[in-house]
Amino acid sequence: MEHKVIIDGVRYVAVDGCPGEEEPLKVGDFVHLAGDTALGEQEDYLNPRMYGKVIDVDSGKVGVEFARYNKNFHSSSGCTQEGHGYNFLASELVKEQ
Repeated sequence: MEHKVIIDGVRYVAVDGCPGEEEPLKVGDFVHLAGDTALGEQEDYLNPRMYGKVIDVDSGKVGVEFARYNKNFHSSSGCTQEGHGYNFLASELVKEQ
């Protein structure tokens, strides 16, 4: 189950619990993939240690911007350069400490 909360204008998402049970992701957080993630019909796998920055959190999806280009990525509705953005489930990401 996912809970979405807005605190002081910042959107937070907590997955499989209520906000406060785990530290929610927010815009500006640095994250990496929780494990092997396949993208596209060819099932191109991403390196789980690939780091990016959260640029949007909405409706269960977390928009992440990466420094490196990937042919399966997009521009996240114009928020990043083409090939540098992608939307993940919060459960697919780990926040960097």
